[in-house]
Amino acid sequence: MSKHTPGPWKLERYSALIPLAPHEWAEAYGGTEANARLIAAAPDLLEALKEAVEVCIWPNQRISDAFDKAKAAIKAVEGEKE
Repeated sequence: MSKHTPGPWKLERYSALIPLAPHEWAEAYGGTEANARLIAAAPDLLEALKEAVEVCIWPNQRISDAFDKAKAAIKAVEGEKE
């Protein structure tokens, strides 16, 4: 399995900016602002999904944290501010 570039990634209107090194960014052109938001939110979506899966397997006090992360990731994709 390949590793993705860790977040946070930045959003710039129609593109997601992905950090490669200090002061060096790759641009992922999404074509639309909505696609760029989805690309930029990818690391957060992955983290939230992993935690949600873990919580579903071993229910405990962390359900609230997983839910909050999932909501924040959805807001990022949909372009809402926290």
